[in-house]
Amino acid sequence: MLQYGIVPDIFCEGIIILILKDNNGNHSDINNYRGITLSSSVSKLSEKCLLEKYSDVFCTSPLQFGFQKRLACSHAVFTARKVIDFCCAGNSTVNVALLDMSKAFDTILFCLVN
Repeated sequence: MLQYGIVPDIFCEGIIILILKDNNGNHSDINNYRGITLSSSVSKLSEKCLLEKYSDVFCTSPLQFGFQKRLACSHAVFTARKVIDFCCAGNSTVNVALLDMSKAFDTILFCLVN
């Protein structure tokens, strides 16, 4: 795969399973389900090997808190609070905009069909 830059088509395939979010909620409401994709074991193994071999060249912004080892939402909230407190201590105006992305992964098209 690395030599020719080609990924097998089977790596782009998976089985989507719907998982009920709230047992007490409406079972006929599609918003009460989250889809997870089961991938082949070979593709998962290949991904783990690539991550192990090339993890040193993957970089993320230091301002990203999601999908980082040992970082969570509480770290992002703490950082935002410290910045707001610092600005307020200097008698500055602070404007905060929040964007709820909780349903973004339910609507994003992840795979394009040729």
